[in-house]
Amino acid sequence: MNPNKFLINKLWWSQFPFHLRLITKIRFFASFGAGGVIYLTSLIFNNIGLSATEIGLGFTISAIIGTLTRLSTGNYLNKGGKIHNPFVISSLISIAAGCFLIISKDTYFYIIGQALIGAAAGIYWPTAEYVVPYFCNPIDTRKAYALVRSSEALGIFLGVFIGGLMNNFLYFKSIFINDIICMLTIIFLILRNKYSIKKNFRKLSK
Repeated sequence: MNPNKFLINKLWWSQFPFHLRLITKIRFFASFGAGGVIYLTSLIFNNIGLSATEIGLGFTISAIIGTLTRLSTGNYLNKGGKIHNPFVISSLISIAAGCFLIISKDTYFYIIGQALIGAAAGIYWPTAEYVVPYFCNPIDTRKAYALVRSSEALGIFLGVFIGGLMNNFLYFKSIFINDIICMLTIIFLILRNKYSIKKNFRKLSK
């Protein structure tokens, strides 16, 4: 790679505040892990023998639980809850969901896995949106949202594309392993920067 291009890219990335760069990385890894899970799960379980009704039931339960956890997470955040907790909890739940879906060969474990995916999404998404305005200063909020959502779009594209290749050429449930790795990465990023996140959020909330 041309050294000048590398320097330009580095300078472009460095213009954003540290914690905005952090949440951008988190949202990229979350979308990279979720991309394959969202778009390919139904194909995988249809191929192993689940009916369209059973697969649809899983998505329905996931949506209902996701709605309930979104409401409870929003209430938690409005009351000033610690901002890093929902990220860690949602990642742990998503890891559990991936484990259930990996071992699943019937409707029972599939439904449990989908319910956990809904819970994880319901905890993650309100938090991921909530923190952006607090972490973008002095960058304009619109620019900050454009950055994080672009990283999500890239993550979903790569998650579906690479997940499809992995499923075809490696293991037919590789997307769930990929999601688990991404969630472990998010937990690492959060715990590594937990105290700076708390300090920065407390300062900007005043």
